Amino acid sequence: MNSATHQVTPEEVMAFLDGELSSARAQSVFEHVKHCADCASLAAELGNTQRQLATWRVDALPSRVESAVFERLDQQNAPLRKATWKWIGVRPLLTVSGVAAALVIGFLFATVSGFPERRGPGRRHYSQAGF
Repeated sequence: MNSATHQVTPEEVMAFLDGELSSARAQSVFEHVKHCADCASLAAELGNTQRQLATWRVDALPSRVESAVFERLDQQNAPLRKATWKWIGVRPLLTVSGVAAALVIGFLFATVSGFPERRGPGRRHYSQAGF
């Protein structure tokens, strides 16, 4: 199939079968598949694959294999968990310190620049200087 001879792509045929197209586009793809032998064949093949996958079942692992896998994962992830909790333990202190520093800086900036009476004699505010 190529786009020169077909109005729809194989992906659109699959999307049509999955019900993922808008109603207008689905109608267009349906009409094309109805009159095109190549696309009808593709739709049948994709439909068969969908049906086979729908019935496919995977047997459960034996409990001893599952236990061994989870035990191994726990062993591999133990150092990562310790490092993560160590960082989380430090992070609240950094956050509180950063917020406190930002508040102090903001307060100092507001205090120094916000009160005209503290500027002293002869000093004008930038809004009075014509800027």
